[in-house]
Amino acid sequence: MRLMYKAEEKLKLIFKDLKGINPKDINPRYGFRNILIRNFDPPTYIVRLILLEILKLKDYGKMDKVWWHTYFEFQGFEFMIRDYKFGSWTLEANCHEKYINREFIKVPNEKKDIPIERIIEDSDLYKTSLMVQSKLKKAAKLLIPDFKEIYLDDDKIENYYIHNTYKKLDSIFLFFKTKLGETIQKYNNMLAEKDNVVFRKKNVIKHSEGTPSRKIVDTLGDPLIKILNEFNFPQEMIDNHKNKIDDRTVKGNFSYDKYPVIMGEIEREISNYSFALITIFFSMLEFLLETFYLFQERKMGLKKFKSMSSWELKFKYIFPIQSDKYIKKIYDSFREVKSKYRNPLNHGLLNEINYLVPFPPYGLKPISYEYLTDEIHYRYIQISIKEATEIEKIFRNFLDYIKKTEPYNYYMLYLNFYFPIPINFDEIKKIKDEMTNLKDFLEYLLERDEYENAVINREI
Repeated sequence: MRLMYKAEEKLKLIFKDLKGINPKDINPRYGFRNILIRNFDPPTYIVRLILLEILKLKDYGKMDKVWWHTYFEFQGFEFMIRDYKFGSWTLEANCHEKYINREFIKVPNEKKDIPIERIIEDSDLYKTSLMVQSKLKKAAKLLIPDFKEIYLDDDKIENYYIHNTYKKLDSIFLFFKTKLGETIQKYNNMLAEKDNVVFRKKNVIKHSEGTPSRKIVDTLGDPLIKILNEFNFPQEMIDNHKNKIDDRTVKGNFSYDKYPVIMGEIEREISNYSFALITIFFSMLEFLLETFYLFQERKMGLKKFKSMSSWELKFKYIFPIQSDKYIKKIYDSFREVKSKYRNPLNHGLLNEINYLVPFPPYGLKPISYEYLTDEIHYRYIQISIKEATEIEKIFRNFLDYIKKTEPYNYYMLYLNFYFPIPINFDEIKKIKDEMTNLKDFLEYLLERDEYENAVINREI
């Protein structure tokens, strides 16, 4: 007996004009053609649930790379819908030639042009196909409350699995880590140039060179011009501001050294990449702490572990900071990075440090003098190159530690294979039983990966 969903009557009303048909009764004159392919919204299993279980359309079985397919009529058109490998689904239609646009393309090393058929997007058939897709999406949303009520039960949480997002998080982390490293290298290369004096002379713009200020504005940018452009002020105002800069430049007979400006821009890049790196690292850390917990001996349930008020408490639960001085040092460094950079950034730089108080005769000033120099709220460059290098090193040391230290290296190896992480301890134990040594564990993971890829690709 299948599960019943409260939204079933609403779903049947949505599809009241859809009628299942037998393929034997379909006129074979035209043949089925792909209309909407590679669909993932809603997911295939939801589409199957709606059509086969709730609407009770007949499943006509498997085909190559296909686990199920069914036929129906809607608004005078005959459709076939099927799942496909990689979790997608396809909508096909018994299609008259008048709905097809046929093009011929040239292919290298081919004597004849290759015909390409495309559905005419302005046709009634295509618009009706989009309507079917829209109805499936609407129906899927109606089922969400039922899914939550039936499946999201705290008493059943130990039978759930956690979706493995480590590789996605790590990819973002590596992107910003690489960008940060490249920008620091660019800065160091400029510092190390032997002909820095020549560089600076070449990049000094004097008024005698024609219209230097226009060149400065166009090359380096002007804050007010940036604002005028972003807020769509009239071009006349932008031109007037440029002319004012030209006038000041000619009257002042000044020279403009671009070198410090360029270096300052690079420093700001480094600071921006550092903020992004910090944010994604702590996101990845939260994920690692929860998954590591699942692999370890548990003294509490997952719900209680997740309810811990801070990552610090979870970190101390997972890692032996009392007996391992190295990981204790990393933990302390994390807390400093969190306090000094991550927390202010995540809260819009809004805390008491950001408050300004009247301080006659000097105007509005921060509550404490030390914040003028020590806090990111008031610095010209929020994170210096030295600090950025130290932060990246802290993160790198931690990741090296968990990849080289047992048992965490086994957990990290597992996370690199996209497999879901079971919450059930008996299922976890089956995986841990394979953790005899890294070489054998890797072979186990590779074999499992090959099998699961074959399943996804509908090869078995």
